[in-house]
Amino acid sequence: MDNAAHTLCGLALARAGLDRFGAAATVTTVIAANLPDLDIVVHPLLGKTGYLCYHRGITHALLGLGVESLLLAAAVWFVVRQWHPDARWTPLWGCAALGLASHVGLDALNTYGVRPFLPFSGRWYYGDAAFIMEPWIWLGFGFAACAGSPSALTRKTRNAWLMWSSVVFTLLSFSGRAPLWTAAVWVLGMGGALYLRRGPLSERARRRAAWAGLALAALYPLALTLPLNRSAGARAGIAVAALGEPVLSQTVHPSPAAPWRHRAVVSTQRQVYVVEVDLLAGTLEVGEPLARNLELPQQLGLTTLDEYRAWRDFAREPFVAPIGSDAVILGDARYVPEAVDAWCNFEVALPGE
Repeated sequence: MDNAAHTLCGLALARAGLDRFGAAATVTTVIAANLPDLDIVVHPLLGKTGYLCYHRGITHALLGLGVESLLLAAAVWFVVRQWHPDARWTPLWGCAALGLASHVGLDALNTYGVRPFLPFSGRWYYGDAAFIMEPWIWLGFGFAACAGSPSALTRKTRNAWLMWSSVVFTLLSFSGRAPLWTAAVWVLGMGGALYLRRGPLSERARRRAAWAGLALAALYPLALTLPLNRSAGARAGIAVAALGEPVLSQTVHPSPAAPWRHRAVVSTQRQVYVVEVDLLAGTLEVGEPLARNLELPQQLGLTTLDEYRAWRDFAREPFVAPIGSDAVILGDARYVPEAVDAWCNFEVALPGE
């Protein structure tokens, strides 16, 4: 998921109860909720190949999370002890562990996937239950973080929440990905949180508000989007199978803010199809097939290249597309089902060219 969701999730967890251990616990939880994405540094250092190999790698695996939780808790504890010598390490470690777990839990919801058992197994696990930037998950976490605030909002804090709400409202209104009414509902939800925190709120009430927001953020992908996603995937698979080839794999992307809309990438032995499914309108559109050509890397002697190994390990719906006579695209139709160089597609020159 995006780091806005991770940050709001960490803050929401703190408001649901972890902030009883003090401000340091809140800071620890929010940092931990973002910490695994430090592996993003591999992109400028190692380029696209390194990024696809190592992003969502060991920092997102169970072993890495354990090490990160210990290091983060120790670092925060060391700093806090300068002012509070009696500060306890154990609550900070618990907050770090929960924040880190929330990060991987959210990342597991989308089509990118996670590899929790590195370095022992590089297998990817995919949730296919949420778009990488999901406004309804933002709303759940945002409501929890705002309504669960330990005190009435200051003018500066209220303005920050209003600015955040305005940005999301603009995105929903002009993206063309969701109906306009979703923007209005989203703003009403955040407006409700701001209204609740216009004045004092009891400890019990604010905790309940935070848990309500967390419940919304969890139920939306797991109880709504995921079942609809499975239905859309089944329909797309049937439509492609009817064309004469059995379906080997598929990736179904939920649309942001519109859980009834899905884009399925369906692979057969020879072709990849992109299928647009709208469960509300009852429509299904199968796009033009893209040839997979999975035998070409072996035939062309590409299997020793770093790009090939990165593509083989990362691509969920792989395809190979010749470009003229001197290069090929090693692509992942899951994200870019076109014969173009892209963040997940490699343009590779043929040996000897």
